[in-house]
Amino acid sequence: MNTVRIPDRGKVYHFQFASTWDELKPKTLHKLLPLIAEAQAVFRIYQGSEDKEPADLRLQELRIKIVWLLLDLPWYAFLKKRAFLSLFADELSDILDACDFLLEQPQRNTSSLV
Repeated sequence: MNTVRIPDRGKVYHFQFASTWDELKPKTLHKLLPLIAEAQAVFRIYQGSEDKEPADLRLQELRIKIVWLLLDLPWYAFLKKRAFLSLFADELSDILDACDFLLEQPQRNTSSLV
């Protein structure tokens, strides 16, 4: 599990989220699959496009939504949400990078019996 500590207004909030596919809860995975599929489609558009800005903006938006779902914060966790939203861009980028395992092509095991 990934752990993030965010100080905000004299308190330190701890966030934990999955770092591998195996650590994902089935409920969270069910919510993530449509976002992952869209992010992979946008990434393919990004790779083939000359004007990368629109695809890049959408990809970053999807990455943030994916992290938000991974955090699985209840609606009443206002203080934790405020702490998370107070992050600087470089801090958020580090968290987003930790979640990129969801967007990479899975490595398949091949049978050596063939």
